[in-house]
Amino acid sequence: MADYKKLQGEMQKHSADMGLNLTRVVMQNADKMVRMNVAFAENTVNAAKQNAEALANVRDVNEVMALYQSMVKSLVESAMQYGSAVYDSNSKTSAQITDVIEQGISGIADQVNSAVETIASQPGQTPDQMVDAVKHTAASARAAFTEMTQVARKVSRMADENVAAMAKAANEAIANGKAH
Repeated sequence: MADYKKLQGEMQKHSADMGLNLTRVVMQNADKMVRMNVAFAENTVNAAKQNAEALANVRDVNEVMALYQSMVKSLVESAMQYGSAVYDSNSKTSAQITDVIEQGISGIADQVNSAVETIASQPGQTPDQMVDAVKHTAASARAAFTEMTQVARKVSRMADENVAAMAKAANEAIANGKAH
């Protein structure tokens, strides 16, 4: 049973490592999203300032119309670039999470197989002891998988929230452009 305890400890360490890797990926994406949101907001404010200055120098209706068209075009292009950057970042993060989960599941499967082989090879164990040990090993694997699934769901929610925020910011930028 000492080998089983060692295997159980290794599985717990593996689960913790997977959780840390998933957390690292999520935090890197969150940091990138914050930086992109701040940059988008700064660019929007700067564009609004430039548009206000340009509007102050307008001399006739034709210039107003040309400026308005330019402002709307600029806002739409900026929103599209921002949306593309958010999508790209979330796609890369999703791929990284998939890799971490696939490696984690593969590692857990290897550990479960190793545990079962170790249990089966130990002399003098009763069938009940073997079944109990396999159940504990499977429960550890299930717990690790549940942790990974919960983190993946949180990441998915975070990505959805970022896309929604991006869409809201783009709509507000376009609405602000139309209001001017």
